[in-house]
Amino acid sequence: VKLMLLYRSTGDLFSFSLLIATTIVANLCRDAVCLSQKYGIGKNIFEVSNKESALSVFPHRKPPYLAVLTEPDATEETSAPILELMMRDHLVDIISIRVNQPNAIHLKETNHPANSSSPDGRHEYDNSKIVRQQIEALALRIGTFRKENNIPCCIVINDVANIDIALKCGDLIQGLHVKEKDMIHIATVRQKLMHGKYEANISSESASAVKKIIPVLVGTSVHSIESAVNAAECGADYMFVGTCFLTESHPEKTNADDLEGPLLPGLVRKNLNDLGYSHIPCIAIGGINAENCNLPIEHGADGVACIRSLLKDPKPPTIAAFMNNKIQKAYTNRTEKS
Repeated sequence: VKLMLLYRSTGDLFSFSLLIATTIVANLCRDAVCLSQKYGIGKNIFEVSNKESALSVFPHRKPPYLAVLTEPDATEETSAPILELMMRDHLVDIISIRVNQPNAIHLKETNHPANSSSPDGRHEYDNSKIVRQQIEALALRIGTFRKENNIPCCIVINDVANIDIALKCGDLIQGLHVKEKDMIHIATVRQKLMHGKYEANISSESASAVKKIIPVLVGTSVHSIESAVNAAECGADYMFVGTCFLTESHPEKTNADDLEGPLLPGLVRKNLNDLGYSHIPCIAIGGINAENCNLPIEHGADGVACIRSLLKDPKPPTIAAFMNNKIQKAYTNRTEKS
């Protein structure tokens, strides 16, 4: 209204047009600042530009998803060949490198130096250092394999404590998986990873080539609807939801009454949809195998995550293909009914 009154009083069309253009630019700059403050420097591009597009965090395909978590003592030598086979055949959508204990065979074969010798003659090792070496070596190898073969699979490293390894890996991996208790740090983790990827590309490419937003994945694990809502509000890109079935990963849960059960991922999915978070995949985890992988999908999950049922199988690619077909059928049947 003020602009129109100004034009009517002056009659200067050129000045009027210039003032309109200046006002539009100023408003756009203001909106950009507001978005930056709201979403943070490292907000995932898929979430910002395509928030209402359901489950867009994995841009290479639609659900259902198959995720693989490494075993606690995984190493480059023991796990990389298996993971590369599944990546090669496009059988897995996300790999979470979750290592928290040294591999005894690896220590023996590599003659890893011990820090000291205990009174009973046993060698004592710096376990944390060895574990971090295992994580880095595995991430670099499978990340390089994924990049060189242009494989549409996302690789994340587990635990905020390993963010420096994730930064060192650069664009060979896609992000970090934070523990449930650390979900409040998701925004900070995203910013650090974004800055790291940006700086890494600045050193190897022209400045114009890195002006685009470089997306990263920051996921978490949840065990209740309340926790899932909190994770969504913290900015999680995806969630592992469990525990669905009995599993070695949670030895404290000894019977069905201790479990969250295979219905929880679907309930989380429904609640997140109602709150406007339909873009965040809810992936069932905990005791998932070839026999039961369809159950969480039938009840609303967007995918399933496995550990031993895949990595301990004599033929991982075969069982992964079987599970992919099974969850795809369950997902198709569910969506057709709805």
